[in-house]
Parts: sequence; structure tokens; C-alpha cells
Amino acid sequence: MVAVVWPVNRTRPWLLPAAGILHSLLSFWMLVDPPTVDPGAWLGFDPLARAALPAVSLLFLVCAFYGVAYLKVQSERPNRMFIAALLAVMGLISAGHQARHLGLLWIFTEAVTLAAVPLLHFNGTPRAFEATWKYLLVGGTGIALSLLGSLCLGYSSLHGGGQGDLTFVTLMQQGAVSRGHGC
Repeated sequence: MVAVVWPVNRTRPWLLPAAGILHSLLSFWMLVDPPTVDPGAWLGFDPLARAALPAVSLLFLVCAFYGVAYLKVQSERPNRMFIAALLAVMGLISAGHQARHLGLLWIFTEAVTLAAVPLLHFNGTPRAFEATWKYLLVGGTGIALSLLGSLCLGYSSLHGGGQGDLTFVTLMQQGAVSRGHGC
């Protein structure tokens, strides 16, 4: 990642708006000219991603410009990990919006949870440390429960006549079949 190897602490924050502009351009370009998505693909720019990703991209762009000003005020602190983590969060959220498999969505959601930790702990104060641990506790509990739900859905798919395929297309097809049989 460029943010990790960028040598100058003072200019590194400008990677945020640069990435935000590039991300916004790409998401709006794919909104106008969407790529075809294979129905069995685990990742794809489907209609849901086309609806959500441009909004997420614009929100990140606003936060990126705010981040430049924030890091200027915090100029005494090294910003390498903060910027790398914020860019990783943007990439993982983007990948999560394009996930078409429940397991892959869970992985991206867990990765976002972990990538956000350096952002919470950036100031290095006791309150930041406390907030980081509370975030990990609450976020970890939510992620664990979502994993349990995903496993239950996979189990019910296997025992409900399906193949245990957790792609959203297959799960929706199985749901339509189940509704047709009065289940």
C-alpha cells in the first residue's frame, strides 16, 4: 500500500482525497456503465452495489478532506498507520458491498472491524484505549453472532434440500422454492 511506504508525514494525508476522488470516479463510472456479473460470482458490481457504493464513495471523499485538516492539527503524531487503516477501511467496505457470498461478506465485515482499530487508538490517550477495547468487545460480539447466523443459514440450506451454497443468488432461489412449498 502506498500509504505505508510514503516517506513524508506532512504530505501523506493527501493520499486520502486522491484515493477518494479515484474511488468516486470509478464507482460513478461503473454506475453509468455497469459490468456484467456472472450469477455464480462471489464478487460483483450488482444493482445493490451500484446503489450503495457511489454514496459510500462520496461520504469517504468528504471524510478524506476532513482527514487532511484533522491530521494537520495532529501533526506531532505519526500518521502512517492512520492513513493506511482509513484506506483499508474504504477498500474493505467497497469489497463488502460487492460481496455476493455470505461467507465473503462476513470476512470483509470482520476485516473492517479490525482495520478500524488503529483509527480509534490514534490519539494514544487512556480514553482512546478504552474506546478501542469497547469497540472490539461490542464489534466482536456482533461479528460472532453474524458468523453464528451464517453457519445456521448454511446448515439449514444443506438440510433443506440445497447444496449449502451461500451465494445470495442461490439463497434467494432456495427461499423462493421454500415459499412455494408452504414452508
